[in-house]
Amino acid sequence: MASGSAPDAVSEVSRGRVPRTGRRLVWLLGLALLAGCQSNPPQATTPEPAPSNESIRQGFLAYTQGQYGLAIRHYNEALESGALTDRDLLIAYLRRGAAYQDRGDLERAIADYSYVIRLDPDSAAAYSNRGWAYIGQGEYELALLDLDRAVALDPGFFVAFNNRGLANKYLERYPAALADFGRAIELKPDYVWAYINRGSAQVDAGNFADAIADYDRALELVPDSVPAYLNRGYAYRRMGYFDQALADYNAALQRDPEHDLAYVNRATVYYLQGNYRRAIDDFDQALRRDPGYPPSYRGRGNVYRDLGDYARALADYDKALSLADGDPDLFVDRGLLYAYRGDWRAAAADFEQAIRLAPDAATAYGNLAWYLATADDAGFRDGRRALALAERAVDLDPSVDHLDALAAAYAELGDIDRAIETLEEALNKLRDDSNAAGELERHLATYRQGRPWRTGPRAGLL
Repeated sequence: MASGSAPDAVSEVSRGRVPRTGRRLVWLLGLALLAGCQSNPPQATTPEPAPSNESIRQGFLAYTQGQYGLAIRHYNEALESGALTDRDLLIAYLRRGAAYQDRGDLERAIADYSYVIRLDPDSAAAYSNRGWAYIGQGEYELALLDLDRAVALDPGFFVAFNNRGLANKYLERYPAALADFGRAIELKPDYVWAYINRGSAQVDAGNFADAIADYDRALELVPDSVPAYLNRGYAYRRMGYFDQALADYNAALQRDPEHDLAYVNRATVYYLQGNYRRAIDDFDQALRRDPGYPPSYRGRGNVYRDLGDYARALADYDKALSLADGDPDLFVDRGLLYAYRGDWRAAAADFEQAIRLAPDAATAYGNLAWYLATADDAGFRDGRRALALAERAVDLDPSVDHLDALAAAYAELGDIDRAIETLEEALNKLRDDSNAAGELERHLATYRQGRPWRTGPRAGLL
């Protein structure tokens, strides 16, 4: 049964303009894209007047060139001059907040936006930007409060609708997210980020054809949009259309050869196709460009694990955990590696840690149940606990793998009839997947002989 996950595919929506402090949003899903939220001071429907202060103008010029530290220095000069008009004071704080935000200093950004709101409680831009900063912190409910206020103050503020759509998307409130992105598009039909973000929400909701249509429209508007190619490639990958996914990732890399997420995504497809060497090459390319990105280590570790190169796999998992020790999926993947080596207790410890971190982590329950029911170490097996864990996994996600674990637990406890019945239920879900069905048929044949299934270590590289 042992089930892990493919190395996450990264759709840009959770990355890009999200500062590195917010990258954890990516690891929880499956890799995602360049956020359509705007952390720069967005223009409301009434254009912001030009500032009269030269330091503010120079700060904005530095900001548009990506020189956030220089921009902050210019805004500080303006604020310390003591000679700003009331209007310029608001502009300086709002724009400095944006510079802090794009530099990854969300606390200072929120402080600046909050000060603007105290001075001008009707600033839709300040509410929208603070809402986006809260999204970067993972504080989605706080973000919604601010974004609700922003659109109430300015019902034509398409950026605020887009940002609110993202908050709803991360909260898995897909109908609300789709409505918000749709409203942003109604207000500004050429707003490419709204199409990209709506496409991402459609993928999360399982509406792949609608997602492809949104990405197609984004590419009509901006034919060289790397985020649109990456996200469409992710949608194709989720649909199992690997050739189309590779074509989109190749198109993204042709336009931006340094884009680390494009390499991670393409590596994922190579892995799923069984092209392990190309997958490793792409993960290596991604890590050369960003050596601090945990999903790249995790993905490469999964490839090494499946190749039987357990030493390299363990090194990659350990490195990923040193960068993101709160990621339950990493503990599940490392637990599988330990199980492959026959280190049942180390495997169980990692699955248990994944459950502590994410009490609804169905895969962790399922894997722990499987090995407690089937491990070839009688001192480790615990049929009753395996049954309780497998029942929890099936309650959370009645997948074939979890039904397989439940059947194994029944067999370990001597309830062969229920083991057979449960596995037949799983097989009924798998008629179109001959490889997976073949594995379950072997389990079923064993149960029909009145015996429980046994799992031993997998041979690795010497």
